[in-house]
Amino acid sequence: IKQEILDLEIENGDFVGNIGINWGTSIKFILDVCPEVKKVVGIDSSKKMLDLSRAVFLDNEESLENWCKGLSEKSINYLINLHKYAKQNNDKVSFIQCSAEELHKKGLIFDKIAATMGMHWLEHPKFKAFLSMNKSLRLDGLITFSTASAYYEFQESGRCFYLNPYYQEFFKRFNQFYNKSSDKPKETIRKITLDQVVEIVNQSG
Repeated sequence: IKQEILDLEIENGDFVGNIGINWGTSIKFILDVCPEVKKVVGIDSSKKMLDLSRAVFLDNEESLENWCKGLSEKSINYLINLHKYAKQNNDKVSFIQCSAEELHKKGLIFDKIAATMGMHWLEHPKFKAFLSMNKSLRLDGLITFSTASAYYEFQESGRCFYLNPYYQEFFKRFNQFYNKSSDKPKETIRKITLDQVVEIVNQSG
């Protein structure tokens, strides 16, 4: 995610959209890279994710209290530390609930769009999301996007996302909780090659 945001080359005064806001972490990265950004709009189709991210950016010490209930100590510390830095920039951040496919209907025109960890969440046909993002950019604008590589084929199969030890541990605990035996994503997941990704992007113009 950090590299994706660095690749956007955000400049002072840019109006930036962030699709897929993951607790507001990626928005913080954007502000770290360019503190003089004009505005960052957090965009997500999940109301719960938006509500949590709003709480992270609120300049209010009690904003995270309800969200921390039931979380591990590590998760609570993560949220508190994120809030400590994020709240200083709450005036530069706003949020809208919207899918990538419907973004152009909001009438916003961005200088840059970071679709962080987004490719695998897009609805079919996937090019519609890129078409919508394209319509939401200035003519010289830029989009960067990333995805969870468990869904994608690439040359070094040993680097598959689901072979990552942290991912394996997650699945182990997940399966114990739900009494399942699988140690990786279902084989029925349709893999997408890099050539297919490029074709999807090209279809958007």
